[in-house]
Amino acid sequence: MQALLERIWRDQRFTAVLVTHDVAEAVVLADRVVVLDMGRIALDLAIPLPRPRRHGAPEIARLEARILANSSARRRRGHQYMAMPGKRIITASARI
Repeated sequence: MQALLERIWRDQRFTAVLVTHDVAEAVVLADRVVVLDMGRIALDLAIPLPRPRRHGAPEIARLEARILANSSARRRRGHQYMAMPGKRIITASARI
């Protein structure tokens, strides 16, 4: 499914907004990841990596870790922020 979405974006050159609970999926598909926590923006992170992106690549893993570390810090401060079930990750990919 991810490869299909990536191909359509590349061919049609449009902007898409996706909602997922999967950090890895968000990083692989998005140009920008916004994490929402209780209706507020908890993280807004640009994903400046060239395509195609593959799961397990070191650059992908570093960005995933950054997103998950943000969620862990919130959990330690007493917020209900589990990584990532119950939280929304909004991704945007622009092909203009």
